[in-house]
Amino acid sequence: MFSDEIDPGDAPEPPSIHAPPAGLRIAVYGDPHALPGLRPGALDRLEQKLTAAAQALGGLAGELSLAVVDDPAMADLHQRYKGEPGPTDVLTFDLRDDPAAPVDPGAIEGEVVVCWPEAERQTAADPAHAGRDPEHELLLYALHGLLHLLGQDDLTPEGFARMHQIEDRVLAQIGVGAVFNPSAVADQIGGAQA
Repeated sequence: MFSDEIDPGDAPEPPSIHAPPAGLRIAVYGDPHALPGLRPGALDRLEQKLTAAAQALGGLAGELSLAVVDDPAMADLHQRYKGEPGPTDVLTFDLRDDPAAPVDPGAIEGEVVVCWPEAERQTAADPAHAGRDPEHELLLYALHGLLHLLGQDDLTPEGFARMHQIEDRVLAQIGVGAVFNPSAVADQIGGAQA
């Protein structure tokens, strides 16, 4: 190898861009070398599954950027945009000219940022998540962000239950299976079945 050549194993994984028939263009970004534990091809798999989820939701068009980041990057964004210290699982940024305008599923413009180490922690430490694939947890975060861009919110018990029901329905439709813990949904709405 010549000294000016770059070893392909050292280069960041290029963004994966896919436009499903419904018209939502999805670009997934991340540097696998900065994300220990992320298996080879994980970003491509995430893009494929998120594309399938968008198709299952139906009628979506526009552009969605998904960034997979480490703890320091997520902690910086969390502090800067939410005023809260430390990393979180997912942040959603509505990039439309007027984010206060009614949501049009045919005109999505947004970025979702998900934290790989948080997905690993959740699947390793929380008994409700035991045995869950961290890649599926990351997909859950990405779908959660997409639902926020579609106007869903989880600030009330009813909204929380509705969002997680949609997530599990969509993830089951695309062959991943329900990822969110249904008992947590029931607890949020006073023990009712979700």
